[in-house]
Amino acid sequence: MPKLVWFRNDLRINDNPALSSAIGDSSESVIGLFLICPKTWLKHNWGSPRVEFLMKNVQEHSKQLNLLNIPLLIAEVDTFECAPDVIARIVSEHNCSHVYAGREFGVDEIDRDKKVKTSLLKSGIQFDVVDDQTIIPVEKVTTQQGNGYLVFSPFRKKWDSIFPSSFVGAPLPIPAQQKVDISSDHVPTEIAGFKNSGLMDYWLPGESEAIVRRDHFLESLVDNYHASRDYPILDSTSTLSPWLAVGAISPLTCLLPLIERMGSNPTTWSIGARTWQSELVWRDFYRQLMWNNPRVSKNKPLKQWTENVPWKNDINGFNNWRNGNTGVPIIDAAMKQLLNTGWMHNRLRMVTAMFLTKNLLIDWRLGERYFAEKLVDYDFASNNGGWQWAASTGADSVPYFRIFNPLLQAKRFDAENKFSDKWNLGEKIMNPIVDLSKSRLRAIAAFKEAQLTA
Repeated sequence: MPKLVWFRNDLRINDNPALSSAIGDSSESVIGLFLICPKTWLKHNWGSPRVEFLMKNVQEHSKQLNLLNIPLLIAEVDTFECAPDVIARIVSEHNCSHVYAGREFGVDEIDRDKKVKTSLLKSGIQFDVVDDQTIIPVEKVTTQQGNGYLVFSPFRKKWDSIFPSSFVGAPLPIPAQQKVDISSDHVPTEIAGFKNSGLMDYWLPGESEAIVRRDHFLESLVDNYHASRDYPILDSTSTLSPWLAVGAISPLTCLLPLIERMGSNPTTWSIGARTWQSELVWRDFYRQLMWNNPRVSKNKPLKQWTENVPWKNDINGFNNWRNGNTGVPIIDAAMKQLLNTGWMHNRLRMVTAMFLTKNLLIDWRLGERYFAEKLVDYDFASNNGGWQWAASTGADSVPYFRIFNPLLQAKRFDAENKFSDKWNLGEKIMNPIVDLSKSRLRAIAAFKEAQLTA
């Protein structure tokens, strides 16, 4: 009786808790499963870059699983609602004894997994969901009252206090399994509703590629990360976010070489390593926000009073922003980087988001959705958390009266205009489509009024 591992955003062999749980000490064989859900992906605003990169990683993952005698089955369903019946059928066909999967945090995903569990239990099949996206399970990083955190600094402090005692060493390698008389299914390269992005030359799929990037970053760049990370022209970041988004590498695997070099207590690490570790803790923070505050998965701001902000219905402004025609060189360059690569430097994600939500006073949800459609590394928790941070609607967000001036940001982080020139291709920059000073005051007044009338 084989065990079934339902892979989602955990397309890796190393540090894969669902796969490790399935193997355990058992002599039973293991089968993998991946569900393609195009209509749900469209509903969740996934774009072609994200889906194309995901499916290429599914292909690579299937190859690695086959080396371990684990076939990967592929099933396509329109929506999550079809998942319980399909999984029950596959379990029955292959006489599976147990199903394992990694935890996901959105309300739709949680509801889907509850229905799958209920369906399987009717046949006496156990369905276990295990943590694989966070370094520390979200339930363990809580306040003294047992609540989730809404501010990052105390969350990180608690996280740091827990991690040394929770780290039990590098995960053990996965051994080859008993062969089963089942062949892996063909992994489709085209999914209905998603066009070819033309961006995959930038992003080679697979766990091995993620490890190569990790090693290069940790060996050559991490020690100066704290000083160089905000300069978009520099090759100073890990660019691991696409692989983290599809789970081709785990956040713990990202940290393992640093743990081996500097110990399991991150508070003692070098400032560069400590700064990069903080970025991974932010990923955990945003996931515990989703877990403890389901409203963020329902297209709602975390701060309820910001529902009163009078967002502008400025279609021209939004189109100029998304096409890189704002007349602000650093904004336009960043948006063109996104269009041409499927990725944007993190500092510029904050700058462009704040320009849209504050200077143009356009609803953050439009920007969040646009990034979802264009980012190869689209990850709901991080994308939503970042947009709500910039828009002053979320947890630990920038106060609404603190508004980045994109010209000053460019002066500080792109003083020689190298990044702007690279992506604007020498185009003549027009005047900004909005007065930065006046629009700043307009945004402050709008947020202040919204707070007063809440």
